[in-house]
Amino acid sequence: MTAQNPKKRGIAFSTDFITSLIIFLLVITSSIWIWDMVKYRVHTTPLHERQVQRLRAASDLLILTPGDPPTWHRPDNSQANVNWSAMKSFGLASEPYILDELKLKKFNESVQSDGSLDEVAYNYTQYLLGLAGEEYNLTIFTNCTSETPTILYDFRGNFSMENATQIHVHSRLALLNGEWVKVRLMIWRRRD
Repeated sequence: MTAQNPKKRGIAFSTDFITSLIIFLLVITSSIWIWDMVKYRVHTTPLHERQVQRLRAASDLLILTPGDPPTWHRPDNSQANVNWSAMKSFGLASEPYILDELKLKKFNESVQSDGSLDEVAYNYTQYLLGLAGEEYNLTIFTNCTSETPTILYDFRGNFSMENATQIHVHSRLALLNGEWVKVRLMIWRRRD
């Protein structure tokens, strides 16, 4: 029998063990991180896709259709304001991609002194555009081909965007009085 060296008896933390432990912990940590990312995407992707579809459909309604009734901006003599409850859809076009200035001006009458739409106009247009559950901001810019476009109209609710989540923006061009304008529709959800 050979004599054992007392200094080489079971080493508790060899370099092989430490290397194996580090690799094992990296694999476990990476797996947990990847699992969380996959779980997040599985839950948010359908919501994201629905929001983008709703945003595009609302944008189509605004710049391709006149609304229903098409003369919603010209109320009868008994009413000076728009009868929101009688509307079936909301649109700002006189023809596809041609905005009606009278409709924009009538809609602009619903803007309050703080710059936001009155609650009735905001809630009805939100519903008519198919954006229930989403907040929205509709901005129309002139000089849209320059580096500094000018805001012509800004329609928004009385909400701060500091608690906004899942923000989506869709911009399109349309004609207004023979001039190209940019129509930007932005939707988001409020984080409560």
